[in-house]
Amino acid sequence: MNLFENRKKDVSEGRQAMTVHHRLTLAMALLVSVSVAFFSVLLYTKQQQALVEGVDGRLEMAARVAQTLLPVNYHERITGRSSISDQEYQGIVDRNNHLCRNLGLEYLWSVMPLEGRIVFTSATSPDKEVKNRKHAGFLEVHSNPGLYTGALARATKTIQVNEDRWGRLRVVLIPFQDQRGRTYLMGAGMRLSEVDHALNLLLFECLGFGFLFFVAGVVGSYYLARTLARPVGKLRETIEAIAQGDLTREAPEEGAREHILLARRFNQLKRALQSQMAELTQQRENMRITLHSIGDGVIVTDAAGRVTRMNSAAPAGLLRMRRAGRWLKYFASSTRKAGSRWMIRWHGCWKRGWWWGWPTTRP
Repeated sequence: MNLFENRKKDVSEGRQAMTVHHRLTLAMALLVSVSVAFFSVLLYTKQQQALVEGVDGRLEMAARVAQTLLPVNYHERITGRSSISDQEYQGIVDRNNHLCRNLGLEYLWSVMPLEGRIVFTSATSPDKEVKNRKHAGFLEVHSNPGLYTGALARATKTIQVNEDRWGRLRVVLIPFQDQRGRTYLMGAGMRLSEVDHALNLLLFECLGFGFLFFVAGVVGSYYLARTLARPVGKLRETIEAIAQGDLTREAPEEGAREHILLARRFNQLKRALQSQMAELTQQRENMRITLHSIGDGVIVTDAAGRVTRMNSAAPAGLLRMRRAGRWLKYFASSTRKAGSRWMIRWHGCWKRGWWWGWPTTRP
């Protein structure tokens, strides 16, 4: 196989195999992808938890503020529909409307069990306009009392999701007791659509930052892999140049410590091979000069009896052998390439009628 065929084979194999640069880039890009995905999910989880905790904290603060803004002994005075005037109740509703607008909430209200039913003791207008009277009335029975039975039984702060005719809300319920020992709940709620919207914005932010970090990581990985693979590429170019006969080419000793040591050892090996090749060339030339300087005929054959080399005195020696009655069956002196065919020179001699010729045959 000649050098051109070796080159074609190397190119064919190179197309099938990935380069060091590409392997490093792919490996580092995968590492960056996994890292970015992991930290993006971790960031989103942490931010989601912080957002939900912030919403719950704001709801709890609003419920407690609404409780402190109630009139003095408000729940203690509740015994029936006529115990609280309509003007006082509408003032409480109006105050709750203002708090909801300022705090970005949907509802502030309070309920308490009275005569076996869960009734409203304060409310918020859905349109935040008290004059439209779209809010729950004083001591109006709640349409879904089951939402409050657990919080009343536990008598502890409860965070839950309520779904009724007022909508789907994230709710904080805080229990209080009046001077009569009756338990009532102050509630604050925010629509889940608003919470979901905030979470979606957070998700897009995390995805955006993750994508930016991914692109930056891939670009950085490409250039880092290129920096690491450059000395190997230069060493490959040096090897190819030497394979094509440029024995003066040396690998540049640059890059990381391992690259420098590899290039240095390669250059040392190349110099050693150059020295050995020079010695062999000199020995061959000395042998040729010595062979042709010998006065006697010298014929060198291989294990099959074929002549591989002779000096200038060999033909005369063969002539003397013929005169002495000796003979050789045959021998081949040399081979050479002519075009695409091989020409073989045959030297022959017969026992009878010695003849000397150089007939040519083509296999």
